Parts: sequence; structure tokens; C-alpha cells
Amino acid sequence: KQPGLDIKAMPYYIFRNYDYPEDAERMTERQKEDLLLDTRLALRQALAEGKQVFVPKCMGQGRMLAVQIRSLEELVPGKLGIPEPEHRTEIRGPEGMDLILVPCLCASTDGKRLGHGGGYYDRFLAGHAEKTVCLCWQRMLWEDIPMEKTDVKMAAVLTENGLWTRGTRTEGL
Repeated sequence: KQPGLDIKAMPYYIFRNYDYPEDAERMTERQKEDLLLDTRLALRQALAEGKQVFVPKCMGQGRMLAVQIRSLEELVPGKLGIPEPEHRTEIRGPEGMDLILVPCLCASTDGKRLGHGGGYYDRFLAGHAEKTVCLCWQRMLWEDIPMEKTDVKMAAVLTENGLWTRGTRTEGL
């Protein structure tokens, strides 16, 4: 039986089918992009539980919208090759969300994150970081991540081994 979808169950939904490759440091950039975590199982469970699910839709020039989906079948490859809704139905800003899962290439345990450099999430989340959970491989946690003044620091970082909040690991995950 699958656990209900909450923060304690997230490692089950996001990391359970993956192993971080031992030779990842020698991979091409395209291969590294393939290491971005697949959230489809978590999204499917959230939809099954009747939760409202919003996913990013890139609009170009570093702008992103959060568009509601009712099924994963609504997702098609978008401008950046990332699955996103083809049509915009209901759109919501970060202020109207309870939890925002944010991808990264690497992160620090205190919430600094390195994305792909487009600033999409930083612009979208400006002023609303308190609801963010960055998804990161444990092996990709770095001591320190450089930040610019426009970068948004995440409230928490979730790895396959647990949850980090402000540099402290939460026990019981």
C-alpha cells in the first residue's frame, strides 16, 4: 500500500525508482539533465487524493506560470522540452499554493539552490519562498552554493535520505 502524500512520504514518491549514477561527474550536460527527478508519481498520487495540482509552464524570457492539471495526460513537451500543460486553464501564483516542489541541479542544506540559470523559479517565487521544497539528490548537496541577490532561498531541501530545513536535518523521515 502506498502512503498518503505528505512531506514524510515524498522520498517514497520521488526517489524510490532511481539510483544516482556513480559516474555522474563524467556525464554530458544532456545526461545530467536526465538526472532531474521525475515527480510524476507524486503528481499522480496528489491527483488521486483530490488535491489541486499546478505545474510550471515556461512562457519565455525567464517567465513561468503555474497551471492546474487534472491528469498527467494533459502534459506535452514544452518550449524547453519539459512536460507542461498544453492549454492554460486555471493559473495560480505562489501565494495561493500550500507546497511548491522546486527542481535543482544541486543545493545546500540551508536552502541555496543551483538551477539551470534561466531564473524561471526565482522570478516566480520572489517573496514566497516559505512554501518551497527543493528536490535534490543527497550526493548533489554541496556545502555552499553561490547566490545572487535575485536568487530565492528554499525553505527546505528534500533528498532520498531526508528533509533539511535551514541546515538541520529533520528526523523521522
